[in-house]
Amino acid sequence: MQLHGPKGYVCEVCGKSFSLKQQLSSHQKQHLYPCIRLYRQGEAKLQCTDAAKSVAVAPSKAVDPSCLDSEKAEAAAKKAGGEMWKGQLVVTFGKYAGQSFRWLLENDVGWVMWLLSEYCQKGEKNDLLKWQKERLLQYAREFPPVTFHLDKRLEESRKDKGKKAESTLSKFQQDPDYASDAELLAAAETVLEESEVAVSTQLTTWGELTPAVSQDSSHSLSTSQGRPSSPVDTSASETGNILLEGWQKYWEHPPPSTQANGIAPPNIKWLKCDEMYGLFERPSRYKNAKGEIVERRLLKEKMQFHPPPIPTSVKGGLPNMMAFFTTPAFFWRPVGVMQAKIRCPSSNCPAPPDEAGSE
Repeated sequence: MQLHGPKGYVCEVCGKSFSLKQQLSSHQKQHLYPCIRLYRQGEAKLQCTDAAKSVAVAPSKAVDPSCLDSEKAEAAAKKAGGEMWKGQLVVTFGKYAGQSFRWLLENDVGWVMWLLSEYCQKGEKNDLLKWQKERLLQYAREFPPVTFHLDKRLEESRKDKGKKAESTLSKFQQDPDYASDAELLAAAETVLEESEVAVSTQLTTWGELTPAVSQDSSHSLSTSQGRPSSPVDTSASETGNILLEGWQKYWEHPPPSTQANGIAPPNIKWLKCDEMYGLFERPSRYKNAKGEIVERRLLKEKMQFHPPPIPTSVKGGLPNMMAFFTTPAFFWRPVGVMQAKIRCPSSNCPAPPDEAGSE
């Protein structure tokens, strides 16, 4: 009685033969799992095999173009490998180009660990390499003996970075002038508590600053000219003895009888002196009625002006406080800009009522 029929189904990998096709298919699944060499229980051997050495000496330069297309490569691998399809993917770079992922784990775990640890720490910008390294990482994670070395290497790298950070911090802490944030805050609170001068946290408005600024400005003018302070035209002194055509002194110091408030003190300097943002053009020379060559600055042919940008950083000395209170200005000049003759609506206008082009 014949119990077994002819074994016509032979495994191409190991050469074993089977009488039924289902038996061969079941057997071939075993070859889909990598045969990982172990150094000890739970740890893969990191040294490369002789086969890996021979491949590294003469790496394959020709790579199947289908392996460069992620979608086609994964479809072919899933069809051939089933649940272990990632092992059928082929690496297309490095000294083992053209070899499958399963072959890499069987012949050189050490190279795979180096490659994946670099990828985990530094990432990858190339899309094709990123896809291959990510799939190789997923495949390696399925085998604990391989994952053991990868986790160990990543943990050592994290500890080294922590030690470097601690050593850098310790260098600063050894400096006798070093103080932590907590120490600085505690010192500041102590200074405030022990201070003999009361510290006010109330906000100061521009209205409170205006009298003091006007007083300081008037005091400096009276001191420099040796006479009591009075509303004077400061255009010549602030612009280097250059005549400002059209500038009126009562804009800076309006008389009590007028209804106008004049120009806000923070806007006076930049409107008079700033060539880019101010009211006046660059200086030009001309001969006056006396035959003297003098310099003057003419008004720009525009009516809307914006102040210089507020300082965002401090280099050297502190910026002038006025720079933080500037505002846009609209200089009403229908005569000079639009060539229109319009009578001033102010009843206290200092210009003669019949003067042509009074503004």
